[in-house]
Order: sequence, then structure tokens, then C-alpha cells
Amino acid sequence: MWRVVATIAISTLLSACLCTKIGCTSGANFNLPDLPLDEAARLEGGRIEICHNDVCGTAALPAAPAEAGTGIIVSVEDPIHSFVHVIVWRFDAAFRIEVDIAARNSVLVDGDVYTATLTAVDGSVVTSAAFHATSHRDQFPNGERCDDHPCRVAVLEPR
Repeated sequence: MWRVVATIAISTLLSACLCTKIGCTSGANFNLPDLPLDEAARLEGGRIEICHNDVCGTAALPAAPAEAGTGIIVSVEDPIHSFVHVIVWRFDAAFRIEVDIAARNSVLVDGDVYTATLTAVDGSVVTSAAFHATSHRDQFPNGERCDDHPCRVAVLEPR
């Protein structure tokens, strides 16, 4: 009986002191409007430009994913963010372009503007989107007592 009580007491003390090490990244993410599958040829060799306020980065797009349920990741060079990834997903009836911006080295402020423009090889705009940060959510994936500081995630609204 005492062994059970001691085990429960030790387990309770340890769980109160241990923290998980789940990471998170401050920043923003958004999707461009879905593209029909017949736009695949316009994606290959096109360029994507991602801007956070007045700071922009661009990258060339490889061939679009050929199979439903697959995606490709493109890294966008950008001078102030830790990384900007663009993921081109292929679904049964459309392509979806997801933008993920990690802002570890920049300040996130309500009112920030995020834009993305996808252009074809011929320079024509395939699609674009613009958002502004209405607010930022603080996230503590390990709990407030375990994380030294929160990750700030932008809450975006279309512009």
C-alpha cells in the first residue's frame, strides 16, 4: 500500500517538473487561391514573390507535382526571415499553393501586410493574394510555465 502511494506521489511530482520540448515558429501562413490542374504548364519555370511589408523574396518554381496527394517545397530567399517556404500541393481537381513564413528575426506587428504573386514564364500573373495581420496569437506549445517565450502567429484577413 505504501509503495503505491509513494509511486503516485513521485509520479505527480515528476510530471509537475517535466516539460516537453515541442518547438514552434513565430510567423504567418496563408494559401493562394486554388488553381485548376490545366494551369500546371504555367507553373513550371514561373516565379513566386512573397512579401512581408516592403521586404520581398522570389524563387523559381519547378514542375508541378504530378500525382494527387503530393507536393513540392520551394525555399524563397529573403533577407529578414529565418525561412519562407512555398508548398505546391496537388489534389484531385486543383493545385493549392501554401506559404509559410518564419519570422524569428523580424518583429511581427498588427497591421503587417503579406502578399504573394505567382507569375508564369511569359510574365503574366497566374494568381496573387494579399493579407493583413489583424492581430497575433501567442502560442505556448509546452505550456506557459515551460516555454521561455511564446511563438507569435499572425491572424490574417484578406486585403
